[in-house]
Amino acid sequence: MTNFSAPAASRDTCPGNAILRIQDGSFSAVDPNGDVHLIGSECGDCGQQMFPSRARCPRCFGENLHEFHFGSLGTVVSFTIIRQAPPGYHGPVPYALGMVELGGGTQVLAHLVDRSPDQWKAGERVESCAMSLGLASDAPPCGQSFAFRPTTRS
Repeated sequence: MTNFSAPAASRDTCPGNAILRIQDGSFSAVDPNGDVHLIGSECGDCGQQMFPSRARCPRCFGENLHEFHFGSLGTVVSFTIIRQAPPGYHGPVPYALGMVELGGGTQVLAHLVDRSPDQWKAGERVESCAMSLGLASDAPPCGQSFAFRPTTRS
C-alpha cells in the first residue's frame, strides 16, 4: 500500500490536474457503470482471502500469496453514523461508515454512500463503487477511493 502526503490543492484545480487514488493498488479502475473491484490477496497454501493485500497469510503464515480481485457485491454487517468530521476530512457530515462482508469471511470498513445515513440497515446487499474525496475544504474533489452503495443485483 502506498502512503503519501497529497500536495495542497488550489481552489480551482486538482494537484497536477490529476485525480489522486487513495490507497493506490487496492481497487481497480472505474468501469463504465461506476463499479470498482477491491484488490487483495489469496493464499496459495490455504485459500484464505484478505483485504488489503498482505505479505503473509494471517491464517497459515504462508508467503505463497497472489493478487485476488474481489467481486463487486457485499453485505453490510454493521455500520455507524459519523456526525463529526475527523481532521482532514472535507466531505459531507453526517455519513455512514460500514463493515462490509465481501464473501469468504473477508470484511472491509468503508463509506456507505448514495443514501441518507439513517436509512442503512445491517444485512443489506451493496456494490462497490468509486468515491470522490476533497483534499482541501476550498478545493474540488481530487481524491478517489472506494465505497459501497445500495444494489438490487444478487
